Amino acid sequence: VTDFIKEPVSDKFTVGFSKKYILPDDIEKNKYYIAGYGENNPARGVIDPQYAHAVFIDDNSGRGGILLISLDVVGILNKDVQKIRNMLKGFSEKTGCRKIDVFSTHNHAGIDTMGIWGPLPFSGKNEKFMNLLYDAVKEIAFGAYNSRRKGDLYLGTIEVPDMQEDIRTPVVYSKTLTRFRFVPDDSGNEVWLLNFASHSESLQGSNHLVSADFPCYLREKIR
Repeated sequence: VTDFIKEPVSDKFTVGFSKKYILPDDIEKNKYYIAGYGENNPARGVIDPQYAHAVFIDDNSGRGGILLISLDVVGILNKDVQKIRNMLKGFSEKTGCRKIDVFSTHNHAGIDTMGIWGPLPFSGKNEKFMNLLYDAVKEIAFGAYNSRRKGDLYLGTIEVPDMQEDIRTPVVYSKTLTRFRFVPDDSGNEVWLLNFASHSESLQGSNHLVSADFPCYLREKIR
């Protein structure tokens, strides 16, 4: 490690956070298909908006920071991830960001981002929504970088009992909840990064309304 990190800038972490909702303004007028269960399920309204979140983390090793992007969607195609990375080349050059990773909460009540939940054989992927998503990602990338502060970063894990079910055999799933907790030196708001390996499908397949599902309310409870 000492050979790899030759001249650390600081013994502190630098972390920034930003978010933006990704909800079309014409969702009640035009067709946006809900992804995750049966096909051809156009949204009939909204329970709560989907969000894009970004965390910029720099370990101050001198190697540059990383950008983690989380989207309240069922999944995102590799070509769209590459499009996001290409779109953020200027961001990487300006900030020295060495790596960009894009994640999905695997939300089963969000708008189709993969194209397989429309009126088959036609795609359910909506160009306006994807452009809205891309614009939001670019905005929060810079927002996370510009809001960065120095502080300490902690890692913790715990097992969460009786919260999941695997309806297929073999029954295999992880009960582990993982948290990165950033505590800034300025005593301002902390930043938490959570990972819990569970499908976001609390609303089930009979739902016709857009939602970020349980991650939305988990975030609200933490706040």
